[in-house]
Amino acid sequence: MKLSEFVNGENEKKEAKAKEKLESKTSNANEEELTKLYNDMKDMSEDDLMKRLADNIKEQKKRGDFDYDGLLNTLYSFKGLIPEENFDRMIRIIDELQKD
Repeated sequence: MKLSEFVNGENEKKEAKAKEKLESKTSNANEEELTKLYNDMKDMSEDDLMKRLADNIKEQKKRGDFDYDGLLNTLYSFKGLIPEENFDRMIRIIDELQKD
């Protein structure tokens, strides 16, 4: 094995380790963020939650950074925590506001 091959292999291992560490930190941050978001909203009424959802979407669209897929992913992460009918209603709201 050439020295350059060894060095390249070691660099690839270091890069893979760094990427794995970053993904782990990102995953933990996302979990912490979701937990905080849930705790902030768990005592809100259904109407307040729906209004907050609609307001957030409208604001994102105004800024030009509305992320439909990202919003759906976030909503699906809460799926087991909210009643099914609320979940379905939120999906309908997101779909309608995406069209606007």
